Amino acid sequence: MPETNDKLSGDVKVTSPFFRWLENFWYHYKWPFLLGLFMLIVLTVCFTQCAANGKGNDVHVMYAGDSAPTPNKLRELENLLKEYAPDRNEDGKKVVAIQNYAIYTEDEIRALPEDAQGTAAQLTHDNKKQFEQDLYATLCFLAPELYEVEAKAGGLIPLADMGATVPEGVTALAHGGTVYGVRLFDLPVAARSAFSAMPKDTVLCVRRMPIFGEEALHEANIALFLTLLSAE
Repeated sequence: MPETNDKLSGDVKVTSPFFRWLENFWYHYKWPFLLGLFMLIVLTVCFTQCAANGKGNDVHVMYAGDSAPTPNKLRELENLLKEYAPDRNEDGKKVVAIQNYAIYTEDEIRALPEDAQGTAAQLTHDNKKQFEQDLYATLCFLAPELYEVEAKAGGLIPLADMGATVPEGVTALAHGGTVYGVRLFDLPVAARSAFSAMPKDTVLCVRRMPIFGEEALHEANIALFLTLLSAE
């Protein structure tokens, strides 16, 4: 009678050195490995989305402060900036992207009705994160408090490094002896109605380009900044 394969039944033990190493690695490092893989996927998605957001824009600017312009005012500002923006893509049309971050100080949040404070605090928290992670909007219209934070952190470009000259009668705003911005409403161009929704103490400045930013877009933002200093 032929022999059966009963002796072959049962658990199969791994004897390969590679599989023994893999089994040991998975036992000890499963969760760090899965967490690292998750973070890699998140970062890949974020960078892909950021690249898509920056593509095709001639300039990318932001307003960040406690007085967010309405959608109509943002469209008006967009049309005004198109008059002065460079056509970096040389495609015959100018595309201006505007980020709008409503960010309140702690004092401003406390001054709100109690039932609105939680919403304002959460909105500020979320918008601060987006503000800090923005890769493209380096030309900025900032509330003075945010300007001070960015200047202190070394996140702004000195006007001297951009070859900028502060026009006569315009307030130059310095931090630690270095001028990083100007008071927007001292500039002739700020008399245009597109700026009317911004607070009178808004600061015009330029952030340093993030590591993963787009250099050509950043240079176009600087060019627009220099133009606004002397624009009518």
